[in-house]
Amino acid sequence: MDWNEDGMLDIVVGGYDGMVDFYMAVDSGDSYPELTYTGHFTADGSVVDVGFNAGPVVVDWNEDGLLDMLIEDEGNIGGTAPNVRMYINEGSTGNPLFSEYFFVECGGSPITTRRGFPDVADLNCDGRKDLLIGETGGYLQYFENTGTNEAPLFDSIDTLVYNGGSSQIFLLSYARVYVTDWNNDGCFDLLCGNGYGNVILFEGNLVGIEEHETSACDNYSLSVIDTPSYGSITVRLGLEERGNATISVYNVTGRRVADMCPGEVDTGTNTFIIDMKNQHSGVYYIVCNIDSNIVTANTVLLDR
Repeated sequence: MDWNEDGMLDIVVGGYDGMVDFYMAVDSGDSYPELTYTGHFTADGSVVDVGFNAGPVVVDWNEDGLLDMLIEDEGNIGGTAPNVRMYINEGSTGNPLFSEYFFVECGGSPITTRRGFPDVADLNCDGRKDLLIGETGGYLQYFENTGTNEAPLFDSIDTLVYNGGSSQIFLLSYARVYVTDWNNDGCFDLLCGNGYGNVILFEGNLVGIEEHETSACDNYSLSVIDTPSYGSITVRLGLEERGNATISVYNVTGRRVADMCPGEVDTGTNTFIIDMKNQHSGVYYIVCNIDSNIVTANTVLLDR
């Protein structure tokens, strides 16, 4: 990931010692960058030490355009101590700055796991980032976001299943999970590891994502024309009365990747084309704000 947002991919590593290390990419003058170790992750001027087995995930948690840090530690025996920490970035683009953390909660109480490692993605395709945790028992815990993209809220915990819901994903021990599009088909896949050194792939299948339309209020509608989309997303916005509109596109992790500001929009049907040629294949969510009224749609973006 691009931690300092300089256009080059960096590496963030969680260690057994409970600390998080950074390896920043620097321009080597060749066709590929070189990695340079730049030290430990710090907050409030001190090195962050979560005890043992730090599991970091970089994500824009509160949708302010800055990269935040989610870290899970090993926790104590039985998982009775809260150990999913969120550090909010209070700095600026390319210059992250962190102070205190807060514990991520489920049902109003801090989440507790044993040797868990998290990932963040919108698994149920509702436009809101969800939380996944691979835990020491070998299962993948799923926390559905019932809040918003800007303020995630978790009320319940489920175990991920496959084979149409007939089987729980069970990785024997020390489950690790990374959500990605492994086969580049525009759909989630799960790349998982376990305590026996195995790497297991669960391939996802697209279900029901063709043209999706949602009306958040009676006077507005939003839909995607021609999905899957290639290189750009064409949206159709219907208005029964004039309004000021802004359109944003989010990827499956909940990060905003494109914006369009049409401004004052006439009544009737309006068509807008959003450039997506620099984005990877996957599921994307379009959110249109019209005078504080929200309408959403989703689509699959594919590389030709």
